[in-house]
Amino acid sequence: MNFPTYDMLYALSKFNFESTKKSAKQVFLSYFRKDEKGNIFLKSPFLRNIARKEEIAVEDNIDTLSEWQMRISEIIHRVKDVNHSSLNQDMRKRALLIREGIKRITDVGRLKNVKKILETEKQFSDYAKDRINQLSKGISPFALETYGTCPYNFFLNYVLRIGEVEEPEKDMDNLLRGKVIHRILAEFYSRKLAKTIGKNIVNDWKELKSIALNAIDEMVPKTRDRILLRLEFVSNELDPLLKKFLKNEVKTNLGHIVEDVEWEFTGKDVSIEKNGERLGFVGRIDRIDRNRSGLVIFDYKTGNKDYLPSEKKIEEGGSFQFPIYSFAVEKCIGKVSKTAYYVLNSKDGAVLEERQSTSNEVFISNVFSVWKKIRKLEFEPKSGSFCITRCPFNELCPETG
Repeated sequence: MNFPTYDMLYALSKFNFESTKKSAKQVFLSYFRKDEKGNIFLKSPFLRNIARKEEIAVEDNIDTLSEWQMRISEIIHRVKDVNHSSLNQDMRKRALLIREGIKRITDVGRLKNVKKILETEKQFSDYAKDRINQLSKGISPFALETYGTCPYNFFLNYVLRIGEVEEPEKDMDNLLRGKVIHRILAEFYSRKLAKTIGKNIVNDWKELKSIALNAIDEMVPKTRDRILLRLEFVSNELDPLLKKFLKNEVKTNLGHIVEDVEWEFTGKDVSIEKNGERLGFVGRIDRIDRNRSGLVIFDYKTGNKDYLPSEKKIEEGGSFQFPIYSFAVEKCIGKVSKTAYYVLNSKDGAVLEERQSTSNEVFISNVFSVWKKIRKLEFEPKSGSFCITRCPFNELCPETG
């Protein structure tokens, strides 16, 4: 491509930056998106890591589609012998997919015909199989559900580890609202572990409000969005969402003992076996209570309750969240008596949507049905209404590209 290799540029830029930083009181960083000819310049990953070091795991994603192209196209198009371990290591170091990089590529055929590539290029196939072996040690419910929604999305996200890039939204990002809610309730109940939920919990409104205001200030960058969330969550002039939450706790969870919040089973011995194959799980549960019948699993949701997975969908293997959560809790803590989505939004208020448990036999069968297809490297795209509006990889997809 008539320019120094990516690693050379990266190393040189980082060296210059570190040297400058040590000799200056203040350093201001900027970059151009386009020059006068329309050429696109990509933001250096080490600059991005400075701004987002807590959000991006460098070893888990790919930096740009251009970089992925430079590494993989040597195998795909030139059949050049590339050391597999070196390639594997390089791929792990990439950080984030830049949307401008996608638009710059004109020949994206190799991204579309995945099955042919994996069948004909041994190094690439070996890399994919190695990633799948790693996933077998710990795969999340969301990853399995992603495959059910679109195998191609799963391939780009979990096999190649191309990071998702979202377009800026005119309105507040619903994902951000959800993160703020989770943060507030996790901190609130982390102070009340092993305590019983009583009628007097409504008197903790000032404490919850203080936690909410701090979380909003810390997590929400735009002034307008901070104001909107304060109005929605804690406004004294309205019936705020978090006050509705406290009232609903008295109504539905009176007498519960808060067992844990943000409970992680990543790294624990949570796995299933079938026909000699073992598959492990990773994940984190928003909240676990204990009632007279056993343990109660809550998963906070900030979207419309009408879009939640039905019991039929869960039973048929279209949603793995509660089956995996229940399996993990029963293996590590104790008997699960109830699983429920805890819906929190301005439209529905604060309500519980319970779901019946699925037998382990059905759950294991459903999981391995999906896993079998992943093992066979079946990653054909599946089109749907979500493709254009919700899929972060729609510009790479043969169904929408």
